[in-house]
Amino acid sequence: MVKSFKYRITVDNRGKISCGKKREGSELPQSLDYFDISDFPELMKWYGEKPKRLLVFFPTDNILDFFDTAYNVWYTTTAGRKGKRRTCDGETCLHYIDENIAGIQYAAGEETECICKKLAEDDKNRCRYDCYFKTYVGNPTNGQIENPCCYMFSTHSDNSADSIFSELDKIKSLNHGILRLIPFELSVAMHDGPGGKRYPIISLRVWGFLSTIKESSQAGQLQIPFIENAPVPPESKQETPPLPWEKKTETKPSEEKKPENTTRDAWITQAAAVIGNEEKPVTDYCIATKKLQKGQTWRDLPESALETIVKSGKGFMRAVNNYFDGK
Repeated sequence: MVKSFKYRITVDNRGKISCGKKREGSELPQSLDYFDISDFPELMKWYGEKPKRLLVFFPTDNILDFFDTAYNVWYTTTAGRKGKRRTCDGETCLHYIDENIAGIQYAAGEETECICKKLAEDDKNRCRYDCYFKTYVGNPTNGQIENPCCYMFSTHSDNSADSIFSELDKIKSLNHGILRLIPFELSVAMHDGPGGKRYPIISLRVWGFLSTIKESSQAGQLQIPFIENAPVPPESKQETPPLPWEKKTETKPSEEKKPENTTRDAWITQAAAVIGNEEKPVTDYCIATKKLQKGQTWRDLPESALETIVKSGKGFMRAVNNYFDGK
């Protein structure tokens, strides 16, 4: 068995996901404040047409398996064929074709010191920053991976690439080298740049606390909050669990405010929250003391009695007794 296998990740070849597109009738790019997922109908069904946040999972623990950056220059022939002129890692340029730049001749296959730094920012011969990464995109209604192929993302922002790589490297260190199938939130926001222009910056953060994710994942109970504005099918709707860093305050039953709509249903709902798992004892007590008839439950109590339960808090059994005794 050959030992030097190269790990290859299958990519959905219908298109790429980015935060930019060509303007109509022009080759100039247009920055977007959302992810362009127009090539993928299933993603638009889950997230809407212009999502700013995506649930993503990375396929391996080795960052360089799915994440790549380089400086590149491309050419297009009169026949419309596209090819690479030059690629650079920031220190060394590799020339793919014979070319003359600023009066200096370079041969195909030649490696030279990076020439991009010597060229003006607006020089068309200057390399462009490219970042590509492959990731699964989860269904936000259930937190599951449904497409077995990764989606290809692209950005020309070095700030975005630095942010994504830094988060991946940090989580890998904290999580004992494990990145695969950890849920991340990939988001985009516009930031001010030179000349008053605004540019999209992509950010990445892990979705929750690592300990919680590990425990829930092992138990098959990983809970992913819904993406905002996602068109969730009615049968899939459920209460959105709070993110770990979102503080959740609880109100004691005794501090419950009187509902604006003081109907029987409103009092029953609040009384049920106070009674909890003690519904049967309350019902049995009311029947034994002839406050209710057989076949009835505590929910058949008078509205004023239900209000007494709500206001009583943990002492609801005594409150019920006192209510019927006229105390």
